[in-house]
Amino acid sequence: MKVLKKLIIVIIPILLIAGYSTFKNINSNWPKKFSHEFDIFFGKGNWESVSEETKESIIYDEYIIVHSAPYLSENVPGKFKEWNITYMNSDNKREMAIISDHTFKINNDKYFIFSKKRYSAKQALTLEFMNISFSICGDKVMKESISPYLSEKEMEALTVDISYNGGNPKPEFYDDLIKEDWFNVKDVSANDYLNYDKHEFYIYIRSYDYKLNKLTDEEKQHLFDSMEKIEKDLLKKYGKNASFEIYIDENHKVEYKDGVKIAN
Repeated sequence: MKVLKKLIIVIIPILLIAGYSTFKNINSNWPKKFSHEFDIFFGKGNWESVSEETKESIIYDEYIIVHSAPYLSENVPGKFKEWNITYMNSDNKREMAIISDHTFKINNDKYFIFSKKRYSAKQALTLEFMNISFSICGDKVMKESISPYLSEKEMEALTVDISYNGGNPKPEFYDDLIKEDWFNVKDVSANDYLNYDKHEFYIYIRSYDYKLNKLTDEEKQHLFDSMEKIEKDLLKKYGKNASFEIYIDENHKVEYKDGVKIAN
């Protein structure tokens, strides 16, 4: 009996430590912890976490306490994780996406636990999904409304994305977004965001000097001349919900909100 008690005294702490370690690993591994949410966004059986990397942040610090030698306690760069996720897109082509808990760590470091601006891990993950979906929508806009008018090289001078006005969405916004039927890599489109009434989204088409400088004078001029065709295409496609900004340079820009042109 005494031997059994000694074994119990030894084994229980070991089991508790092992259990805590397992819980901690799963809790910090988003693809495992949020596998259901990954299935919703990427599609069940349509994604795989192929690698994981821990990195040091240059934005936030962590205070490490050394109890045995308090004078050694110090601020060190905070750590965050990135997961490389492969998935099949709507054209059945393999894509790679990066999911990171960096924004979550920065947000939680900045805001107190009861702050209304503090993200839960699931909300921060949905924000990561949203950023991926913005790029997917941008690729579709490029293919549908820009590629008919520009050459491959001219299109490379543009970046197409979804953006928003009115500041960052509130944390609870992401609780609603993850529930939308269209919020997945196969179905999401710019039109979904333009019609979404919980925040003010728009299509953002822009270029940068370093990209424009790679074009010949003739290619630049063709890009400038094609702006009106792209503008009309977007207005026809999205109608009264057409909110977009095209910015090539200070002399070639246009902006619409809900189908109405905004004066520069």
